[in-house]
Amino acid sequence: MKTIAISVIALGLLVGQAAAQGPARRARQIDLEIHPARLPEPALKDRLLPDVSEQTPGNAATLYLMSFLVSDHVAPDPSMDELLEASPATLSVDNARKYLAPYRNAIDRIEIAGRRDHCDWDSGFREQGFEALLPHLNSARQMAVVLAIDAKLAIREHHYDQAIRDLRIGFALARNVNQEPLVVQSLVAGGIESGMLDVVRWLVQQPDAPNLYWPLANLPSAADQRVRMMQLEHAMLFYEYPGLKHPERMTAQESRQVVESIARWSGNPKASDVGVATLMMIRRYPEAKKFLVARGMDEHEVESLPANSVVLAYDVDEFLRQEQSIEKWMGLPLWQVYSGITSELRASPPSSEAANPFMFVMPWYNRVLIQFIQTDRKRAMLQIVEAIRAFAAAHGGELPKSLEDLSRQTPVPPDPLTGRSFDYSVSDGTATLQGPASINPSTDEVFRIKLAH
Repeated sequence: MKTIAISVIALGLLVGQAAAQGPARRARQIDLEIHPARLPEPALKDRLLPDVSEQTPGNAATLYLMSFLVSDHVAPDPSMDELLEASPATLSVDNARKYLAPYRNAIDRIEIAGRRDHCDWDSGFREQGFEALLPHLNSARQMAVVLAIDAKLAIREHHYDQAIRDLRIGFALARNVNQEPLVVQSLVAGGIESGMLDVVRWLVQQPDAPNLYWPLANLPSAADQRVRMMQLEHAMLFYEYPGLKHPERMTAQESRQVVESIARWSGNPKASDVGVATLMMIRRYPEAKKFLVARGMDEHEVESLPANSVVLAYDVDEFLRQEQSIEKWMGLPLWQVYSGITSELRASPPSSEAANPFMFVMPWYNRVLIQFIQTDRKRAMLQIVEAIRAFAAAHGGELPKSLEDLSRQTPVPPDPLTGRSFDYSVSDGTATLQGPASINPSTDEVFRIKLAH
């Protein structure tokens, strides 16, 4: 399966609608019963990633792939979904142990992999472009499920060190999956991170669980690679079609083959219809010709070139200008990135109406960013929960009346969608925590927090 095809499928599965502002909220309510817990000393004794001092020489990908070979041969277990959805309290211990038994060696091996000092998947995408295969991604997601179930079993049995070990292996896997941050790999890395954060949510509700405020604060995000991800995605176009570096030099047949190939995986009906595509090319030819002349080519030379090669050169230039108008925002904080690229996309014609066959990819950048923001918001909310546990430990088991009451020792992270403070209120001994704006009503989460007595 082609890399781009996988990317589009993954985007469709993992990414919801664009963020929606407004009062209508149908967020999923998550009830948390927490216990006071002071910040540990040293602050990072329960790290959620291996420390640099623990790293050993070698390529993590080699060990990961060996582990994936083992897991790929384990027969499907119908109990997996039930185990994944269960809370630690409702988890069937016998079913969990049976499910996990074939994976024990693989877990040990990927723990070693997580401590390697580099990870090179050597997927060949620079040479193969969209034809490059990424078979390790499905296996990585499967191992993340295994780790989540193992961690919940450890939580149920009050083996919190074991649960943190599983989390550390999982977060290291997410980081290493994202070493080549193509869109699809960044999405899978973000999905693995999100699954590990769900386990953290169960862990921090245990009576004697350690406070993980600072380990959470020091986790890298899949979104940290967004600048390189953008660069790699447009580079993939030139890896697949080297002639696009100088489209005007392509023969009529070569340029037609490129357009037809792009149309097959773009899903744009206008680009896929030969008659419509030809008509659009004829309409764009005059301005495409002016573009090449303005770039310094002799007008007679331009007229001697194949018409579809001239239009293709114009389309590539338009695509790169539009993409860089989005890429320029990527180095800013997430909430500024989202605001900036949303404005850029609103100023562009809908991809379904665009005559340029490359433009279909533009809306996906916004939706990928939303997936990153959802995961980062989940982590930020869990940091606030841990800050509340630390506050309760220092104030006789009381909830803070506002987020401003929290200690300077546990700074409140801003909402990654807006850059503003999270919404927080207390009523009848229950605190409500949620983002100040909706990302997607079907995936938004509201925490309802009570202190155990």
